[in-house]
Amino acid sequence: MNTADGSVEVANAGHQEPIILRADGSVDAVDSVSEAVWAFTDTEFAVSTEQLGPGDVLILPSRGCVDVVGQSGRPFTIERLAASLRESQDTRPTAVIRSVLRSIDDHVGTGTARHDLTLVAMRRES
Repeated sequence: MNTADGSVEVANAGHQEPIILRADGSVDAVDSVSEAVWAFTDTEFAVSTEQLGPGDVLILPSRGCVDVVGQSGRPFTIERLAASLRESQDTRPTAVIRSVLRSIDDHVGTGTARHDLTLVAMRRES
């Protein structure tokens, strides 16, 4: 992340795609999918460049955040993750993470999440 101009270069080695929560409340997926790093030894990774405006938040979720299965037997999905981000009124990174984890907890219910649930959130201030 270039903190001076807000540009972010993303290379993905088979992980869940990053998501941007824009300051206006909209949500954009970052198209950054490449093969898993262990799949091939001579893998070239596609790099995408995204622009974060003031107040935008870059979210890096683990695949477990969208694959975690609820009591219904259905996964949480990237669509539910995006919806929980759109509903977030507070764009401070800690608040965004708490909001998503609450949504995942609601989805899982009294069951147990059997995936890793890792989220990293970074906000551009100005």
